Amino acid sequence: NNARAKTGTFRFVNTLSGYVTSKGGERLAFSLLLNNYEGSGARTDLDTLVEMLADADRGAPRPSAR
Repeated sequence: NNARAKTGTFRFVNTLSGYVTSKGGERLAFSLLLNNYEGSGARTDLDTLVEMLADADRGAPRPSAR
């Protein structure tokens, strides 16, 4: 429940863009677009992709550049 995102729809297009903090502590920006999507539930599938980003753990976060 750490994602902040905005949905968008247009005829045959579904989008979701925002930020999520991964399990590994990285803050990730994402922008997803499904065009002419033939799956069963575009919005559900977009949510699943964001959950996958949130579950990502690439190890210790990198130090921020200064």
